[in-house]
Amino acid sequence: MDLAAFWDLIERSGAEHSTRQARLEWLENELSRMPLQEIVEYQVLYETTHARGLEYDLLGAYWRVFGSSIDGFDYGVRWLISLGREPYEKVVEQPDLLTTLPEVVAAYAKLWCWTDEERPEFERLGYVASRACKKLGVKDAFLDAVVERRPSDYGWLGQKWDCEDWAEAERRLPRTMAFLDSDGDSV
Repeated sequence: MDLAAFWDLIERSGAEHSTRQARLEWLENELSRMPLQEIVEYQVLYETTHARGLEYDLLGAYWRVFGSSIDGFDYGVRWLISLGREPYEKVVEQPDLLTTLPEVVAAYAKLWCWTDEERPEFERLGYVASRACKKLGVKDAFLDAVVERRPSDYGWLGQKWDCEDWAEAERRLPRTMAFLDSDGDSV
């Protein structure tokens, strides 16, 4: 499996199913039809993609918009992955573009009044390959293979800064801060 195939699975799950549970079931079923090595490759690609989102400026933008915890941000990165390659790449490359995503604007409009489907977090997306392997009875082999293939340099990217520092947020995230100053109206 290559990166294009990984994103194809993520995007097809969203195109073919309207609920998160249906997406997870579809992904699990698709993965469970693949050889173990491909499921491992999917998971390594998922983890590598997820790790790219663990960036301080994206944390700052997400925290400013949604007032989230570190765990909530982690699940938010998973949600951003679920939106597809183009929106994900856009905000990973330029975190200040987070509020240009229609899904972010819609979630902000319902701030803290989300249904489970609307919450800008998708924790369970990170477990779908493991669940497929459990279903196949190869979970231990899967976990061992992922550990062997996982890059050792996972960690936060970018320069650490205090998300609560208003002046620093305005300097690093001018578009995000303008969006928030306008009460979420289009900027």
